[in-house]
Amino acid sequence: MPKFQVPPVEKADAYFAVAPVGDYDADGRLDIFLANWFPQKSSKLHLNRNPSNHWLRVKVVGKTVNRMGIGAKMKICLVGELGRADKLMGFEEIGTGFGFCSGQEAVAHFGLGELTSCDMEIVVSV
Repeated sequence: MPKFQVPPVEKADAYFAVAPVGDYDADGRLDIFLANWFPQKSSKLHLNRNPSNHWLRVKVVGKTVNRMGIGAKMKICLVGELGRADKLMGFEEIGTGFGFCSGQEAVAHFGLGELTSCDMEIVVSV
């Protein structure tokens, strides 16, 4: 069984306990923010500059209750293959509090690769 030693925190080059993912520059691609808790060290924002592929951004908006769509479940499949578990390409549930000391906007992001279309099923919680 491997044994690991924790390096002294005061000598650590960086400590990124929180890394919320989101589309910080609103270009449709997910970016990552590495938050550093130590004032002498800076946090880092890594912008996704991948020029290829397609992305799908989904925001669920309730009309009277659950205006942020919290709990909505989304499945995406190849066109014409919705309902077939072996053709599932992605699943996402809308939430704002996933991760340690982190949060995200109430939006689902799907990477489609070279595809330009897909079928989607959305189940909304009230």
